[in-house]
Amino acid sequence: MNKIKFVSFEGIDKSGKSTQAELLKERLKKLDKKVFLTFEPGGVNNFEHTRSILLEGDYQLDSISELFIFIADRREHVKKVIIPKLQDNYFIITDRYIDSTLAYQGGGRGIEEDTINYLNDIAVDNFIPAITFLIDISIEESRKRKGISDKIDSGNIEFMKNVRDKYLSIAEKSKRIVVIDGTKPVEEISDIIYNRIKEEYFL
Repeated sequence: MNKIKFVSFEGIDKSGKSTQAELLKERLKKLDKKVFLTFEPGGVNNFEHTRSILLEGDYQLDSISELFIFIADRREHVKKVIIPKLQDNYFIITDRYIDSTLAYQGGGRGIEEDTINYLNDIAVDNFIPAITFLIDISIEESRKRKGISDKIDSGNIEFMKNVRDKYLSIAEKSKRIVVIDGTKPVEEISDIIYNRIKEEYFL
């Protein structure tokens, strides 16, 4: 059975995950692979408004309401983007996925992990990335790199510490997750990721 061509990138704000997702897309395209780069939240046509609800503006959602919106967005993402592209033999690269919800809503907001796992399971229909790259940086490094931040990442230092700690805790329990030091040079990180992908998929 062929390994699912599905890769996710995770990390706290300014970790460099979006840059690395884009670099991987370009490197796979040079191998003449069909590649689709997507993101959460708001990676579905006609569902982009969820991104502004969750990440922008002054309205503060209740933590459970926030969780439900993320889960609904993910369900649409899986059904309308991820499954069709995988069926058409694309490599799917997503900037954030299930681990973000565990880190932010679990670690950051304090929602029970069992609750999040239950809802994630409903949303994703067993479509789990073969590999997740967690680009890890310290809270101090994140704050140093930050310009204007969205409201999810504008919480206090303790909130972000809890998010990062949760990411690392998830990674310790999962062989799927590859933790990479996000303070390394961009090209060095890109090479680590690309070499792992080549090894994983025999490219």
